[in-house]
Amino acid sequence: MDYIELDASIGEGGGQVLRTSLALSILTNTNLILENVRAKRSRPGLMRQHLTGVKAAAQLCDAQLTGAEIGSTSLRFEPGETLVKDMTIKIGTAGSTTLVLQTILPVLMCASTPCEIRIHGGTHNPMAPSYDFLREVFLPQLKKIGPEVELECERHGFYPAGGGRLVARIQPVARDKFRRFELLECGRDLGRRGESIIANLPENIAHREIEELVSLMGWQEQDCKVRAVNSSGPGNVVLATMMFGNVTEQMTSFGEKGKPGERVVRDLVKEVRRYLASGAPVGEYLADQLLLPMALGAGGEFRCSTLSQHTKTQAEVIEKFLEVEIGFERVDEGGWKVVVDV
Repeated sequence: MDYIELDASIGEGGGQVLRTSLALSILTNTNLILENVRAKRSRPGLMRQHLTGVKAAAQLCDAQLTGAEIGSTSLRFEPGETLVKDMTIKIGTAGSTTLVLQTILPVLMCASTPCEIRIHGGTHNPMAPSYDFLREVFLPQLKKIGPEVELECERHGFYPAGGGRLVARIQPVARDKFRRFELLECGRDLGRRGESIIANLPENIAHREIEELVSLMGWQEQDCKVRAVNSSGPGNVVLATMMFGNVTEQMTSFGEKGKPGERVVRDLVKEVRRYLASGAPVGEYLADQLLLPMALGAGGEFRCSTLSQHTKTQAEVIEKFLEVEIGFERVDEGGWKVVVDV
C-alpha cells in the first residue's frame, strides 16, 4: 500500500489537517504518517477530542495505529477494510462532537450502507462549528451534492461541563453519483433570524442579547427569540441566521464568564455586517467545509466572502491525496471565487 507523509504544521497547523487527512487516508486506502500534529496550537499534539476522532476513524476501517495517545505530535495510521456500522462515540470531555463527526463523515457519506452515529461531548464549542451551523448551513449544501444527513441534538453540551449528545443519520451516495456543486449567488432574500440559547444562567442575559441584536441590526423583534435548553452546565451562544434562496448562512458568538452579553452581540454583529457587505453567498467557515465533498465528487465552484487560512490549508491537504486542482481568484471587494477541478 502507498503512504503519504505529511507535516501537520502546514498552513494554520491545527486539527483540521488531522481530520481531513484521516478521512482521505481511508477513502484512498493510503497509509498516513503525520508529524507535528497541531504544532501551532498553544497546547500541541492530540487532545481528547482529536484522539477520539482518530480512534473512531480507526474503528471504521480496522486501522493499525501508532502514536494514538494524549499529547502525541506524531501519528501513523494504516487503514484496513472499511466497516461501516452504527457507532456510539464518547469523547469523555466537553470536546466538540461536530469536529469528531467531521473526521468520519466524509467516509460515511460515500459508504454503501446508511448508518447512525451518536456522539457524546460538546455540541456548542468556540473554535468549532456548532450543531446549529452544521444542520442549517452545511448539510443543506451537502445534500445538493448528494449525501443526506439528518442531525439531531438530543442534549446541549457547553464547555467545560459537556454532557451533550449529537445524533447523525447518514444516507450515503457513491462518489461517482455526486453532483457538481455551484453556489455563486445568494438568491432571493428570505429573511433573518436571531436566537440566544442559554442554559443554567439567568434568562435576562439572553433577553439583553436579543434586545442588543434587534437594536444594532434593525431586525424584527418577532424574528429574534430566547431559547432555554437543558444542559449539564452553564452555557450561552447567540446565533444570527440569514436565509436566501440559494443558501442559509449563520454567524455565532459565545458567551463567556465576565463578558457582557452586549459585547457578545457586538462581536457577532461585526461578522454579520462583514458577510452581508460582501454579497457573497458562502461565509468564511462554510467555505472550507465545502471543499472536501466537492473534491470527492464532481467538483464545482462557489463565491465566498473571506478566503481564510483554514480554507487554503484544507485545499493543500486535499491536493496531496486526490488528483484535483483547487484555485482561488479574487473577484472584487465582494470576496473570492473558489474552483475545484476534478
